[in-house]
Amino acid sequence: MSDQLKSALIRALILSTVTAVGTALTTWSQTNDGKTIAVAAGTAFVAAFVARFGGEGAYDTKRDQQGEVHDGDVAPRPT
Repeated sequence: MSDQLKSALIRALILSTVTAVGTALTTWSQTNDGKTIAVAAGTAFVAAFVARFGGEGAYDTKRDQQGEVHDGDVAPRPT
């Protein structure tokens, strides 16, 4: 797994978890049906995860392999 995919995975897990919890709480305020809450939270988790990990991770990995990453695009690695 490339460094870009590893970073995207961590960011995807954080974003997806926060999004799913927020969606679950919002849905719970409208209904007390556990199945509805779980489906809404799961959908929010998957959507955010796919966009952040799949989309961003693949895009950044491809840019790195093609040498299209420039100094101003990302913060430098700590030494």
